Amino acid sequence: MSMTTARPVTAARRPAAKRSTLSVRCAPAPGTPEGTPEETPAVADFSASSEEMKATPVMEASAPVESDWFGNPKKADSMSDVMAFGGSAPEVVNGRLAMLGFAAAVGAELSSGESVVQQVLDAPFFVHGLSAVFVLASFMPRFRGGSLSPEGKSFGPFRASAEMLNGRLAMIGFTALLASELITDKAFF
Repeated sequence: MSMTTARPVTAARRPAAKRSTLSVRCAPAPGTPEGTPEETPAVADFSASSEEMKATPVMEASAPVESDWFGNPKKADSMSDVMAFGGSAPEVVNGRLAMLGFAAAVGAELSSGESVVQQVLDAPFFVHGLSAVFVLASFMPRFRGGSLSPEGKSFGPFRASAEMLNGRLAMIGFTALLASELITDKAFF
């Protein structure tokens, strides 16, 4: 939740005027039938002399500050908050690794005929190194002061919701591939 903080405006910044008028018009609420009291426009005039304006502090909105429900400034998420069960990182990182693992496992099985376990045993440093590169790449926005959550970011057909869905399907597919190969003791493809 984002709240806007306010700060008083000094008298020197106010325009010099003897009388000020503020008019407020109420617009009808969407979906209200015509003729109801909620739709009737209202006009209110507030007049004040320049002496009254100097005596009354005026509040001016400043840049929005990220805050919690109680109005306290929100602190940046710690790494433990990001990696927590409800944090933004676990599903994103695991989904990306599952997409990488499933595509690599299927491709290698089709070309070599080896099971996933045999592929990992043949090249453990390559598999773990590539996984580490993907994890670091996933955390890079966080290291640069941004957010790990891909929400709201899209580029053509590449949307956050599509990445999450594909990641979930890849996790299920990779788990099913491993389970079927461990049960049958041979490559699935």
